[in-house]
Amino acid sequence: MKPCIACPFNDGLTDAATQAQNYGCLPTAREMLEHFDQKGISISCHNKADRKCRGLLLERPESIDAPVRDYADWYQNG
Repeated sequence: MKPCIACPFNDGLTDAATQAQNYGCLPTAREMLEHFDQKGISISCHNKADRKCRGLLLERPESIDAPVRDYADWYQNG
């Protein structure tokens, strides 16, 4: 299981992820980790809302059982 090419957890590792972060519409990896650590809620993949972010799953394996917040909701409501 790998994060998608534009995943925030790939920022600085792939051009697609860095470009996506520069648009400012995706949470940073740090924000996603803080969101999970503080609220116990995972954020969905920005490409597939029905799937948890794989980058987050790799960093926080315990998030596998956590509820999922749609990335679009995060983007619109912070």
